[in-house]
Formats: sequence, C-alpha cells, structure tokens
Amino acid sequence: LQGVSITPDAFEAIALKYSKTLNELCFIGALVHTPDAASYFRSLGRFKAITTLTLPPSLYSLSTESAIREFNVLRTLPIQYLAIFVYQPEIVEFRFLLRKLLPESLKELCLHDESGLLDKELRAKEYQNLHFKVKLCRMGETLYDREWMLGRCSFVSHMVWSPPYKHYSTEYPSQVSFRAK
Repeated sequence: LQGVSITPDAFEAIALKYSKTLNELCFIGALVHTPDAASYFRSLGRFKAITTLTLPPSLYSLSTESAIREFNVLRTLPIQYLAIFVYQPEIVEFRFLLRKLLPESLKELCLHDESGLLDKELRAKEYQNLHFKVKLCRMGETLYDREWMLGRCSFVSHMVWSPPYKHYSTEYPSQVSFRAK
C-alpha cells in the first residue's frame, strides 16, 4: 500500500479479510490518520501470519514521543523484518524500543534515519548482543532511479511519506462560481 491514505475502517477491513493469509505488509509509503493510531495497531494485531512489516511514519516514528500502549501488539506477532521511520530520535525511546517493544521472532530491524544520530548510538557495546540485525537506511539509499520523473517526485522515489503530513483537513481550492450576466 503505497501513496494512499488509509482510514482506520479501511485498514480494519483489510485486516479482517487477510488476517490468516497476509505475511508481508509494506505500507511505509501510506498515510494514516495519526490520532487513530490505537485503532490501526488493534487491526495490525489481527495479522497472525505476518513476517514482514513496514510502518508508515504517520502511524509510528521513533522520536521524542513515547510509543503508544497499543504498539505492544507487535510483540505478539511473528514479525521477522520490521522497518520504522526515525524522526528526531530520542536515545531513551530508542533503547526502550529495542529492549521492550520488539518481538522475539525479529531477525532484522530497518531504521530509516535521516538524522544519523542512531549510527553513533548503535556502536555502543550494549547493542552488540541483540538477537536481531539493525540496518540503518537513508533516503539516498532507497531511491529507485534518480532519473525517473526528471527527479521531481521524491515521494515516489523515496517511498516514505515523511512529516509534515496533511490529513483530512487539507484545504482545497474553492469552487469557482459563475454568475450569469
């Protein structure tokens, strides 16, 4: 699911239909309604066969804000690959994520970190014995083709809808009114 805005109800419908069969869900390039994050995580909990998951930044970003309680649902899923966007990282939240929030089945964690701050942190000795591999990605590494669309479409080439977001309150031009003379 890339380049689309997904409502909580639509995501729940997807979760109900594919709860037992879906094993890869890549929606890092989608936009969700951030205030409804708890609803999205409840729906994520329905995917019992999921092994690969990429979370959109509008749902969860590693940042100075604490993860919501519902994020714990990921610990119960058989996820082996997880990709998360990093936005203004906080080391305390990063440590909490690594130690308490990730599933035991995880084999690889991909962090889309433009700040570069986590690279230094990961060199610390305390991270050498993690049960999963941590890969740091930057936007430049995720480009598909720099020449595509003459370099004018960073969303399609980066595949991450990063902050700031415009949700349902996006202002559209008003309709033109025509008056008969």
